[in-house]
Amino acid sequence: KIIIIIFTISFVSCDKEINEKDFHIQEIESIDKIIMTDKYGSKLTLTKIHNNWLVNDTFAAWDEQVEYTLNVMKDIRIKSSVPESFENFAIKSLTATGVKVEIFKKNEPIKTYYIGGNTRDHLGTYMIKEGAKNPYIMHIPDRHPGILNPKFGIQGNKINPHIWRKPITISISSA
Repeated sequence: KIIIIIFTISFVSCDKEINEKDFHIQEIESIDKIIMTDKYGSKLTLTKIHNNWLVNDTFAAWDEQVEYTLNVMKDIRIKSSVPESFENFAIKSLTATGVKVEIFKKNEPIKTYYIGGNTRDHLGTYMIKEGAKNPYIMHIPDRHPGILNPKFGIQGNKINPHIWRKPITISISSA
């Protein structure tokens, strides 16, 4: 069974002006929901309930993975604009394989962006905010490699909900 999810990237905001360069979130403590959707039919919803995170409203989330990704959201910065000669490539890549990331505070969306492929030198990742006209090459200064996909728990251009689940610890006595 093949499920195809199609979402479009809105390049022009209809109802309000956005700051297309503002990707990071300073107050990560206020984030209470993150939704990631890929083009292969996978959707991941992380929900914070009483300081505990749940994966798809069912499983306890791996706290270290959630905390790491929240810190990535805080530290993410623009490395550069996309060179004009690569702009069409970046937009096509984001449209064809980008992962949509929606970030919420008090059940209200505060940022939505798309994470695409990586630059050829693997020192940045193509990203665009929803409603923006221009994609950017993003990175986290002083962290290598500069690619962001794995820092968001994205494997290639696919979401794997299982890596977000809290690992099971098994104790076996030597009796």
